[in-house]
Amino acid sequence: MVIKDVLYHKWITNDDQSIRNLRRKSQDCENKIMEFVVYSNINVEKVKVNSPRAAEKHGVNISSLAR
Repeated sequence: MVIKDVLYHKWITNDDQSIRNLRRKSQDCENKIMEFVVYSNINVEKVKVNSPRAAEKHGVNISSLAR
C-alpha cells in the first residue's frame, strides 16, 4: 500500500472530488506549501479556513513562525 493511495481513499476524502482535484493540482504545480495544506485538511472548506492566507488574515504571519 502506498500513502498516496490512502490519502485519495474515499474514507479520507469523504468521496469529495474537489479535494482530490486540489491535491492533484498542488502536486502538478510543485508548490510544497499548498501540497502540505491540502493534504493536511479533509476538504476544500477546511483548506480555505486553514490556509496560510487565512492565518495572515487573522493576524498570524506563518512565514515568521517558520524561521
